[in-house]
Amino acid sequence: MRLFAVLVLVLLPSILAAQVPKAPAERTVDELILDLRNGTDAQKTQALKVMQKLGPKAKKAVPDLVAALSRPEWEFRLSVMNVLGAIGPDAKDAVPALKLELAKYTTADNAQFVIAPIIKILRGVDRDTAHAMVKFRYQQGYSGVITFAHLGTYSKELTPFLIEFLEDTDVVVRQQSARTFMEMRGKLDANGIPLILKLRDAGKPLGPALFKRLEDDDIDVAQFAANALTGLDPQLGTKVIPLVVKWCKTRMCSAEVAANILRPIARDAIPAAIASFDFDWQIALCMAKLDEAYEPLLKALAHEKSGVRYSAAVALRARPKDVATSAPALAARLMDPDLDVRIVVADALVRLEAEQIPDVAASLVKVLREGTREQQLKSLMTLRRAGEPGEPAVPEIQRLLDSEDETIRDFAASALISIKPSAASKAVPMLCKNLNEKMPGYGSELKSLAAIGPPAHEALAQVRELLKFPDWQTRIAAAEAMARIDPKLAETGTKFICDILRNQGFFPTEEPRVLLGSLQRIGPAAKSAVPLLEKMLSTCDYWYDAEIAVTALAIGKSEIAEAVIRKHLNDPQERNTYFRLIQQMPVLKWKVKRFLPKILDYLKVAKVPQAKRYLAEIIAVMGPDAKAAGLRPRLAMKNLTPRGASMQRHYLFPVLALFILGLHSRAEDQPVVVAPSPKAGGHIHPSICRTKDGTLVVVYKGPQVLMRTRSTDGGKTWEKPEEIATSAKRPNVIRETKIYEIYPGTVDTLPDDRLVTTWNYIADEKAKDGYYERALLYSISSDQGKTWSDQALIGPIEKTHLGAVRHNVLPWSEGRWLLPLRVGPPRLFDPKTGKLEVLSVKESPAKQPAFQQISRTAKGTLLAMGPVFLRSTDEGKTWTPIKDFPAAPDGDSAEGRYLTTLSDGRVLVTWGVGTMNKGLRYNFSADDGVTWRKDPVTLLPETNVAARYYSARTVQVDEQNIGTVYLTGSVVYFLKVKMDRVAK
Repeated sequence: MRLFAVLVLVLLPSILAAQVPKAPAERTVDELILDLRNGTDAQKTQALKVMQKLGPKAKKAVPDLVAALSRPEWEFRLSVMNVLGAIGPDAKDAVPALKLELAKYTTADNAQFVIAPIIKILRGVDRDTAHAMVKFRYQQGYSGVITFAHLGTYSKELTPFLIEFLEDTDVVVRQQSARTFMEMRGKLDANGIPLILKLRDAGKPLGPALFKRLEDDDIDVAQFAANALTGLDPQLGTKVIPLVVKWCKTRMCSAEVAANILRPIARDAIPAAIASFDFDWQIALCMAKLDEAYEPLLKALAHEKSGVRYSAAVALRARPKDVATSAPALAARLMDPDLDVRIVVADALVRLEAEQIPDVAASLVKVLREGTREQQLKSLMTLRRAGEPGEPAVPEIQRLLDSEDETIRDFAASALISIKPSAASKAVPMLCKNLNEKMPGYGSELKSLAAIGPPAHEALAQVRELLKFPDWQTRIAAAEAMARIDPKLAETGTKFICDILRNQGFFPTEEPRVLLGSLQRIGPAAKSAVPLLEKMLSTCDYWYDAEIAVTALAIGKSEIAEAVIRKHLNDPQERNTYFRLIQQMPVLKWKVKRFLPKILDYLKVAKVPQAKRYLAEIIAVMGPDAKAAGLRPRLAMKNLTPRGASMQRHYLFPVLALFILGLHSRAEDQPVVVAPSPKAGGHIHPSICRTKDGTLVVVYKGPQVLMRTRSTDGGKTWEKPEEIATSAKRPNVIRETKIYEIYPGTVDTLPDDRLVTTWNYIADEKAKDGYYERALLYSISSDQGKTWSDQALIGPIEKTHLGAVRHNVLPWSEGRWLLPLRVGPPRLFDPKTGKLEVLSVKESPAKQPAFQQISRTAKGTLLAMGPVFLRSTDEGKTWTPIKDFPAAPDGDSAEGRYLTTLSDGRVLVTWGVGTMNKGLRYNFSADDGVTWRKDPVTLLPETNVAARYYSARTVQVDEQNIGTVYLTGSVVYFLKVKMDRVAK
């Protein structure tokens, strides 16, 4: 028994040790591999954690880790990738599997986790491949930037690559590298620290590398680098200040961009920036966006240099939130010895609606008496805005009614009407004289006479004569003036306007809005228009609802306006109607105060949260009008879910579904860079065509020359852009001027497979003699865009040069071309004889508007897209208006729209609206342009695609695909998508 006890005491530790499992850190790699193969999920996860700590010591597990990448769970695969990255170069056999994994992801949030281990593995065995992978990701565009902005702080191995890319010969790679560091300045870690600050140790050469790029030939690279540098190193960042000031002065940098660059070093930047003020509004606006600059700007109003005082006033004018404290300081400069300073100070006080507005007129009297033409015009505009408080300046304004300068006379009359209508009657003889002598286009005179009203009775006979004038806008202005001058003729003028409205057919064009505006100004005397307003409200969808509502209020039929609100309140998809409604309300003055409480009443009973929030925000931005009406925006927002708050549960699943669909969409949409940073200023205007063998050719504007680039693989890759040298030459028919511009047109394929490109050479002497000479030129390529013929001239017509061709040149019969000019009627041009003739494109005998584009479908039908959308099946002899065209012009004459006729008979329209447009919108017709799908397809919805003058252009690439060329920032991109995706 004693022996047994001794044996137990001796052997017990060994027995217990054999039964207790080893701690995770003590397990061998072989044991961890067995757990990875056969263990439970918990054991596998634990094994991966231990392997990651072992790092290179776990290299024996690489084959099993590669096999584990086939597991469907993302979190598990992520753990496997982290282990492979920790093993490093010894895990090189896993790279093919990791590349396959990478191909699954296009979003930055996932791709970063795959790229990180790949770079760590390849850094020691195949650095060139790692380098190429990063570069490839960059060339995919902004998603690559976001990937590396996330990844930069997680992988020290990445920073050297990005620094190298700052000096890459490929400008796109330099842009994306600098942009990555800029993005890292704006992204914060979990502790709220900018990611870029974490690179100070990992990327010590980064500061000098970014500083070197400030002088890059590409302005985007330089600005991205400056943005990153101020966030990384404030001391180096201060050296950016003179450069930003230079960019502002040369208009290479917007105020918003400049302010963002300088924000991290604002206190250091402000003195230098303000000291550089020299009548430079762009730098002033930059300072206006920096709160730290406010006090220095106030002090700068008393600076000894007039240019500094002027620019400080411009900056303070842009800060309405500080009007209470800035207005007294501005008012102190109203008698500044420099007239330009006086003008901008006066204008600032008027725009800020300051209490000191009554003091403005006295300060501008001297300007009206002694100033230059430009100074006088600016003063008259300010006094017109000031209204009644401008009365002390009336004698000087009346004196200017006798000026020899027609524009000054017009501005003086307009200012008088705004300040003191009773005194404006003295402007009537001058306005009558202008009606006798002025060439076609009487808008300003008729508008002034209408505003003067009955005291302008002596002009009535001339006004009535203009009711027969060919131009529709003049006829409308004349009808309005007649109605407002003589109340007895109000019904006649109203009937005249209503007849034109009926003839319009209520199609979505700008004309009905102009007509409704005239009825608004006629006011209660236009009561005979009420039946027409009611008809429009029931037949026009939502196109004119805002204008109808405001017109009804002006006439005195508030129930129609209330019907509009009821119609839209429960349909948040048509929120743009509210924008137009609110934009037009201020013209009604006191009627606005009466109407806004009704909106608040609707807010209380509306059942759609989005509509409530939207209307409440509108009340907030209405400012003084809302306050005068007794509305309190904060109360209006009460009980509404604020932005950023958690969504109710029943909204969660639809939002997730949309998010997933969005990911799928982005996976398909991978734009390709066609041309990086053309350095052309604002007018880059990319255009595209396709030759018979499938070659794609893009022409766009470079620095005062047209550039062309080609793709022979369906848009996957593009040749290095080359100049079309002939486009840079000044034609002999155009005088030589200091200010000139090459203004791009379009590139198109002719029936014989030659290419034709058009452009304008603009000679600008407006400042000298008011003439803006604009020759229309073209060049031909017979080798698919490789070389181009000498330039040739189209026109002129009656000694006047033709304007821009912004959409396609359409081949016509007998070798002629149809030019849908931006201004004036479409013209048929014979390149052999130079002969030009007008093509009549009218929906009625009385009208011949300009057209932005005319296209021919696969069936031979002509489609004309301009103020209205027309269709012709008899080669343009007769035209029929098409209702419900989805991309109808909205005051922009169809700029921003582009028709593409497809080989299978379908017609596609690509479009956007305005300079703040997001994404590419597509719609199509399957019946030769007669009817169109109701809802558009939108691609790249978060991408800035300015759409007014930079309209995207779409071409059919092959039987299955279309491709769109567009401009984002200063980079030309090409997006290729399946045809059925946007036209089915």
